[in-house]
Amino acid sequence: MSDLNFEYGLLLPEFILVGSAAVVLMLDAFRADLRISRNLLPAITVLGALIAGVASLLYLDRDPTDFAQLIAVDDYTTFFRILFIATLVAIVLGSYEFVNRNITH
Repeated sequence: MSDLNFEYGLLLPEFILVGSAAVVLMLDAFRADLRISRNLLPAITVLGALIAGVASLLYLDRDPTDFAQLIAVDDYTTFFRILFIATLVAIVLGSYEFVNRNITH
């Protein structure tokens, strides 16, 4: 029986994205009470995505490894992490004006 690798650092980019999403959701829910600008939320989203992208790049050119024999982390994984993070940033930046103009809540 082989030992399972529970190195949670392999999932760091995903943890960063989940954490930044939780921060954005909480700030949006209590925006009126906290008196923060609506323009701050996309900036926090992009910042969290960029930090997750940098964390993903740390796994380039490393020996392939896995997390509990369920998730393989290699250059292929890094490519798709960066692709999805770049898509997230493009959508947030592309929809910024539309949301400010058409959504009022």
